[in-house]
Amino acid sequence: FSALGPLADELVRCQQPRSVWAPLERLLWLDGAVALLGVDLTRLSLIHLAEQHAGRRPFVRWARGGKGEVVRVDVGGCSDGFGSFEPVLADVALTEQVGESRWMVVHAGQALRLLTRAIEESPGITRCLDPACERCGDAVAGGPIL
Repeated sequence: FSALGPLADELVRCQQPRSVWAPLERLLWLDGAVALLGVDLTRLSLIHLAEQHAGRRPFVRWARGGKGEVVRVDVGGCSDGFGSFEPVLADVALTEQVGESRWMVVHAGQALRLLTRAIEESPGITRCLDPACERCGDAVAGGPIL
C-alpha cells in the first residue's frame, strides 16, 4: 500500500508480509474511507480483508525480502467476481461520474461490516465467472490449507 498526506506513514508502516492488510485495519481504527477512482470493485482490497473477517484464510506467495531472503507473504485470491458486491454497497457508497471515470467513496468500517456479512451469508458471492477457477473454489471453501 501507499498513502499520501499527514497520516501516510502511520497508515502504511504497519504493513508486514504476514499482515498485508494492516494499513486497512489502521484506516478502520482512524475511522477513514476508501476511494476507488476510475476502477471497479475488483480493485477494492477491503473485500480481501472482509474475507478474513468472515473466517477465510489468505492465500500465500513467496517473495524476496529487502535483504534478498525468501519470505512468506499473505495475499488475496481471485477478485474478478467482486463486482457482485455492487448491490451490497449501493446504499452506502457515494458515487460520481468524473468525465469518463467513475469514482466511489465509502466509509471503510461500514463497508467492511456489510462486505463481511455478505460473505458470511453467501460465501459464493466472491466467485468469478470461471467455473474452473481454483482460487475461487479454495476461497469459498475457507482458503488454503496450511
